[in-house]
Amino acid sequence: MQPETLFPISLDLRGRTCLMLGGGPIAATKAKPLLDAGATLRLVADHLCPDMAALIKDHPIEHAGALLDDPHLDGITLAIDSGEMPAFADDLRRMTLARGILLNAVDAPARCDFQMPAVVRRGPVQVAISTGGAAPTLARNLRQAIERLLPHDITHRVRRAAAIRVEVKEKLPPAAQRRLWDRMFDLGRLTDTEADMPDHLTEAEIEAAQGDGIPGEVWLVGAGAGSADMITLKGLKALESADVVLHDALIDPALLLHARRDARLIPVGKRCGKRSASQEFINRTLTNLAARGQRVVRLKCGDPFIFGRGGEELDHLQAAGIRTHIVPGVTAASVAAADCGIALTHRGISRRLTLMTASTNEGLAEDQPDWQALLNGGTVALYMARNKIGSLMEAMIASGVPAALPVMIIANAGRTERQQWQGTIGSMRAAPATLAEDAPTLIIVGASATARLAELHEPLAERTAANV
Repeated sequence: MQPETLFPISLDLRGRTCLMLGGGPIAATKAKPLLDAGATLRLVADHLCPDMAALIKDHPIEHAGALLDDPHLDGITLAIDSGEMPAFADDLRRMTLARGILLNAVDAPARCDFQMPAVVRRGPVQVAISTGGAAPTLARNLRQAIERLLPHDITHRVRRAAAIRVEVKEKLPPAAQRRLWDRMFDLGRLTDTEADMPDHLTEAEIEAAQGDGIPGEVWLVGAGAGSADMITLKGLKALESADVVLHDALIDPALLLHARRDARLIPVGKRCGKRSASQEFINRTLTNLAARGQRVVRLKCGDPFIFGRGGEELDHLQAAGIRTHIVPGVTAASVAAADCGIALTHRGISRRLTLMTASTNEGLAEDQPDWQALLNGGTVALYMARNKIGSLMEAMIASGVPAALPVMIIANAGRTERQQWQGTIGSMRAAPATLAEDAPTLIIVGASATARLAELHEPLAERTAANV
């Protein structure tokens, strides 16, 4: 059987009988979707696994014995050979060919008349993926990707569409109908589980469908720190459905490949020590695009609300009346700590975690912390620290922090080019010479760093490592 010539169909099995050869785990797995589709099962099996025995209790299954005989194929629509009774495989193939009954033989493509695809089920929505038996692992992986795309509550949306279809035809002209259905089943909006969806056509929907102005929205999305796979599933769904993406300079380029092919990508910088778009420009662009009905994603490294100026963008959008969604991301401190094997909080070791930016105004009292108090039984993670290492060392020592206190400095956390420096407060001024000049850099100091370095059983001499 050539996979390229297979014809995909959706078959109504209600009131029809299918034959299953074998009663083991494979047969039970193959039987379940047939039963779910409304079929009756005729089972030829010399033993029953627990799962099959359970199916027999709750479903219309006729156990026809342990020996396959020609009358077992009377009235059969489809036959399945699970491969668990190989002694009867050739007999079943001969019988099905003689009667013109379609056969599926597990892991035996040459004996198959049809393939059972990998299926994603969401109530009335079913998506089938088949490789013609050539690459079942690929089919399974594709199924998992589609399952992530389709929310479980899509069932309600599809059933609502059926309920209002007549009303839509009566109240809207064809062009407006298309706009309404396109909006209802926009893949990006399928992730919006907060939408209130009554079982009737609302005045707002009628107005939006008849007019040209569909309100836009902005998603403030944290991409996570480092590599593309640090983004959350919710963030990825938002990115995949965006009309426009405003992204930081440090975003992994591989992540942008998940944007729609026709999406507009706008780099807005935001890299320490480099020229970038002003915050005013970013705020204005987000508002203008959303006001034109665009679905906009502001893709930010790490978490948008941890030293990411996401709060300023949210304030601006809300003041303009723009609908805004927030998707948190994995912040750099968590990623850097994971890279180093550090538990930022640890019972009996580190009972407090402080996240701070090193880019402060040293003339302000609030930017002159009590380092001794923060580090007493706690851990401090300092963001944007690359150009502040020397002044931080001086401030900590001046406040009474022991110069011998261990410290870890991580550049490019979560990336393949990650660098790590280990040393003490008193020697950390030497760290910049070993780290990439423009790399995002984070310092971890305090109880967690001390405990981790003690576990390494190595001298506390400074060193740079690609991996630990």
